[in-house]
Amino acid sequence: MKNIITLAVTAALSLSLVSAFASQSEGGFSIGLKGGYNDMSLPTSQGTVDGYTLTGKKDKMVGDLHVAYLWPLADVFQLGAQLGYSYYGKYTLTEPGTGSADDKISAFNLQLVGQWNIQQWFIQARAGAGYFHQSDANFDPDNSKSSNKIAPIAGLSGGYFFTDNFSGEVFVDHVFGKNYSNMSDFSTGNANKPPVMTSAGIGITYSF
Repeated sequence: MKNIITLAVTAALSLSLVSAFASQSEGGFSIGLKGGYNDMSLPTSQGTVDGYTLTGKKDKMVGDLHVAYLWPLADVFQLGAQLGYSYYGKYTLTEPGTGSADDKISAFNLQLVGQWNIQQWFIQARAGAGYFHQSDANFDPDNSKSSNKIAPIAGLSGGYFFTDNFSGEVFVDHVFGKNYSNMSDFSTGNANKPPVMTSAGIGITYSF
């Protein structure tokens, strides 16, 4: 009798895992929200160039809202596309006695998505490009000038399905921008490309 009960419990657990796994392998539409910390390739100390001072003041928070569609190619793998909008923060350039210029960086992005399902866990890889908008790429308090540039992006996530519809994840994203690690790179009007950026944080997704 004990063996029969053990067998029945094992079979029930196995069926529940298979059911959960199958529901997560069906693909379809999803909407997600992510947030975390963003690191930009900027000088680590305050410096001056062309009469302007990089104060080091940064808004280091990143936020992202995206929609995606995944096609189930196998029980363990889905492939699809993701369209999103991300805010990467800002940094400030000041000129004593004149004012300051804040460069706020945001981007619409389109990425190819591959997702591997392991029971209720998943690993997701992303690669694509973003259309980056810089609110003040000229860094001149007297002559504000915006810039729009395309740059490659990539990301990796690991997550868990709490229910058939809701999942949480830990992510790392990277923007292949320009390295502004030296103050000389900030000569006026020369910072019209997004910096190299790496962001990390957490996210939540609702799957339809």
